[in-house]
Amino acid sequence: MLDLLKWRTHPDKITGCLSKLKEIDGSEIVKFLQDTLDTLFGILDENSQKYGSKVFDSLVHIINLLQDSKFHHFKPVMDTYIESHFAGALAYRDLIKVLKWYVDRITEAERQEHIQEVLKAQEYIFKYIVQSRRLFSLATGGQNEEEFRCCIQELLMSVRFFLSQESKGAGALSQSQAVFLSSFPAVYSELLKLFDVREVANLVQDTLGSLPTIMHVDDSLQAIKLQCIGKTVESQLYTNPDSRYILLPVVLHHLHIHLQEQKDLIMVYDLLQKSRDRNDPRGGGGENALSEKSVLEEIDVIVASLLDILLRTILEITSRPQAPSSAMRLQFQDV
Repeated sequence: MLDLLKWRTHPDKITGCLSKLKEIDGSEIVKFLQDTLDTLFGILDENSQKYGSKVFDSLVHIINLLQDSKFHHFKPVMDTYIESHFAGALAYRDLIKVLKWYVDRITEAERQEHIQEVLKAQEYIFKYIVQSRRLFSLATGGQNEEEFRCCIQELLMSVRFFLSQESKGAGALSQSQAVFLSSFPAVYSELLKLFDVREVANLVQDTLGSLPTIMHVDDSLQAIKLQCIGKTVESQLYTNPDSRYILLPVVLHHLHIHLQEQKDLIMVYDLLQKSRDRNDPRGGGGENALSEKSVLEEIDVIVASLLDILLRTILEITSRPQAPSSAMRLQFQDV
C-alpha cells in the first residue's frame, strides 16, 4: 500500500503495485481511500497508455469493495471525493475506452467473472466519466463536445449489441446481461448532468429496445429485465412528459411481450400501476404537468399497444379454475 501511495518515488514498482491492489486488506484501502484514488488518477494522467487498463481494474475493485456491507458506509466518502476532490479532467477518455473494450468482449469471453465485476461497478464508473467531462468542459470552454458524444454513443452501441444476443439457459452471457440491467438505471441521473432529458431518453430507449423480443433464458433474467423497466418508470426520465413519451413505446413493448407469454404477471401488473400513476395529469404539476392533448396522446399509445392483449390475458386467466381467494384473479379484476 505504501509503495502504491509513493508511486512517484518508485515508478518502477507501479505495475506490480496495481496488480497487487486486490491482495491488500479492504480496511487498509478504505482507510486511505482519498489518497488511493488520487494515486490512481495521478498514475493515469502520467501514462494512460501504459497503465490505463490496470488503473481501471483497480478502480473497479475499489468501487465493488464499497458494495460490501462491511464498507458500505464509505460510499459517501467516495461521493464527496468525486464531487469535491477529483481532478481528473482527462480521465473520461480512458474510462470510456477501457469500459468499451470490456463490453466488446463479453459475447466471446468464456469466463465472465471479471467482466461482471466491471458491469457491477458501472454506476460509479459513469460518475467518474461525467465529473471528468464536466471538469474538462469547464477548463476548455466545452471543447471536444461532439467527440465526447460520439464516444458515449459508441459505448452504448457496444452495450446494445451485447444485450441483443440470446443465450439459452442461465449461461455466463445471460448472467452478464442481468448484471448490466440491474445497475443500468442508476446511470440515467449521471447522463442527465451532461445531456438534455430527451437525449438521455433516446439513449435509454435504444438500449432497452435492443433486448431480444423472445428470450430463451432463465426466468430470473426475465424478472431482472422487468425490474430494470420498473426502475426506468420510477426514474426522473418518466416524470418529465417529453422523455416519458419517448420511453413509453419501449416500456409498453416489453409489457406486451410478458402479457403475451403470460410471464411475471404480478410484476407486469405492478408496472402498469406505476406507469399509470406517472401518467396521471394531476400529479407533478409545474413544468411536468400534462396538457389535455398530451394525456390523450399517451392514452392512445397505451390503448394501441396493450388493450387487446390485456383483455385477452384477463379473459384467459379469469376463465381458469381458481380458488375464490386467488390473488391473481382479484388483481386482474382490479385492472
